[in-house]
Order: sequence, then structure tokens, then C-alpha cells
Amino acid sequence: MFKQFRFCVLLFAFAFVLIGCATPTPTPAPTPAPPATFTRVPTLAPTATATPIPPTATATHTATPVPTVTRTPTAVPTPVLFRRYYTGSFLVYPVPPATEGCGTLAFENHLDLDLVVMLVRYSPTATRPSIHAAVFILARQFFRLLGLGPDNFLGEVYVAAGEDWDPDLARFTRKNQYLRVTDRLMFFASPSCSHYVIKVASGAPDLQPIPENQFPGLRQSR
Repeated sequence: MFKQFRFCVLLFAFAFVLIGCATPTPTPAPTPAPPATFTRVPTLAPTATATPIPPTATATHTATPVPTVTRTPTAVPTPVLFRRYYTGSFLVYPVPPATEGCGTLAFENHLDLDLVVMLVRYSPTATRPSIHAAVFILARQFFRLLGLGPDNFLGEVYVAAGEDWDPDLARFTRKNQYLRVTDRLMFFASPSCSHYVIKVASGAPDLQPIPENQFPGLRQSR
């Protein structure tokens, strides 16, 4: 038994010596790997995106041409004129001077129209009217002629009514009315003074409508 144990120890020692004396086998150095080669992938050109072309609609009917409308230019309206004078404006001044007489002749205008009142010396033989005075009176106003009758004379009174007095034509341009006082008026020299009041109103009994050609024209007296 002891021999067997001794034999095992010797055998173990021998094996240890063999292992210690054995020439180590050199480990080969690792071969370095070649550097990696990168192959550049070419960049692809972007694919062009095609723009869709809308389909052309095929006309299914023929369009009816629209007629051209020619506009007629609108005429500029003529402005409505209201030419007038102040009440008491003389178109013919009294002759002879009004301060020499003491008579009066008053006019009350009850119309919505302006007036031109005219005092004419009556003469059966005169070829043209002798206008003593002509004065403008606005609608709904009053005026009195003074100083009448420096000498004795018989007078006639004419009234033109209307709108928009045209001084060149010496007449109203709209709503013309021509009137005459039915009675002639007698004016006496001082000390006998004559005073008259004439009311110009629609349907006044002492006013008579007359045609325009019987109205003494102011243009004739100039």
C-alpha cells in the first residue's frame, strides 16, 4: 500500500516536471485586419414630380354672345333759377321825382308768386306806354309807392306775376300771369291827395287777366 502511494507521488512529480520543462509553443501574433474600405453610394438625383395637367373641358354647347349695351349719357339737368329782386326794387324809377306829390299807391301781394307792378300814365293817343314807375314785390309782401300826383294824371295799373325774373327779357320765365286793374286811378296834385290800396290775390274782382301782348313791355320803355 505504501509502495502504491509512493509510486503515485513519483508519477505525479514526474508529470509536473515534464510539464514545467516543456517548451512553450509561441502564440502567433494576430494579423491586423485590413482597414475597412467604404464604398460611397452615389446620391440619387431626385425624381422630378410631374405637375398634373388639368383636363381640358370640352364645351358641350356654344355660348350665346352677350349683346353690348351702349349707355346713353345722362344729360345734366338744367338748374332751376329763382332770380328775383328785393321788394321795393325799382325797374323804372318814378318820374317826375316822387317827392313832389302826396298821393300813395299800396300793393298787398297775397300770392305765392313774385310781382312786377307798373303804374302807367293813361293817354288815348300815345303810341307807346308812358311808364310812371315799375317796382318789384316779393311773394306775400307789401309795398307802397309814395309821392304820386305832382300833377293831375290818370293812371292804369298792370301786374305781372310769376317766378324767376329774367332781366334781359324783362319777364318771368315760369308761371306767368298778366293782370290789369279794371278801373283807372286819378291822381290829383296837392292839396288833394289820392290814396289807393290794391290787393293782388287769386280771383280778386278788381283784377282782370289779359294776354301778354297787352302788357306794357319794360323793354319798350328803355
